[in-house]
Amino acid sequence: MHKMPVFAPFRTGTISSSLQDQMAQEVHECLPYATPDLITYENNVSVHDNKFATLSRHLNLLNAEVCHQNQEGTLVKGSKNSFSSVNLRSVAHNNLTKTEQFIREDGVRKSLVFKYKNEWKWREDIQTPRLREFIENLSIDRLTLVRIIFLDPPAVGGVHVDTLKSSMKEYYEAGGISLTLNLIPGDTTLSFLVNDKVHSIPAYIQGWHFDPSVPHAVGVANEFRAQVRIFGYHKDILNWKAIDWDQAIYE
Repeated sequence: MHKMPVFAPFRTGTISSSLQDQMAQEVHECLPYATPDLITYENNVSVHDNKFATLSRHLNLLNAEVCHQNQEGTLVKGSKNSFSSVNLRSVAHNNLTKTEQFIREDGVRKSLVFKYKNEWKWREDIQTPRLREFIENLSIDRLTLVRIIFLDPPAVGGVHVDTLKSSMKEYYEAGGISLTLNLIPGDTTLSFLVNDKVHSIPAYIQGWHFDPSVPHAVGVANEFRAQVRIFGYHKDILNWKAIDWDQAIYE
């Protein structure tokens, strides 16, 4: 398998404007199901802000008073919300899969995407028919987690990494995919750090492949924002026509 890029955009017109509006409405109606996704702070500073200061400074996040958790896992309220999220697909025997993407086992943070490779099913208590139809028509060989990420203003999408590079490399080698639908961009955009250079993705891009092991953030959100993350497996993702691989960014 060829090396996967950090980022590659959907081709223009992959999602019609009317369909995007319909899916965005469905996603917005899922907000009451969401739970906080908190970044860990140490001594009132995000554990990622110092490590990835280039990106934090670029987005003016070094002193953001955002809701977070301390190193003991205790909620610390701030003047701005952090991310919140909900899973549209879950694993029947594990209720955590309705809200979480990560768990701790033996003190190690592990992705549920890597733990459960086959058991994910659409939740029956949340209905998103147009979104579900669109995702199922992407011809993904084996669909696993579908997760909505919200920023409900006033909010800050702080700098973070979702998983280890080695874990993503193994996932991609097994045919794993990591897609995003940019359904409600609001007034912020995805920014990420590659080789100490900040890349910011225009808000009009409808979706993309993105490697979440790379430091990324969206900054201060004064408008509502919602993206849909899609995971699963595809035997030939680099030949998938919906993505413009010629516009890819590599590490």
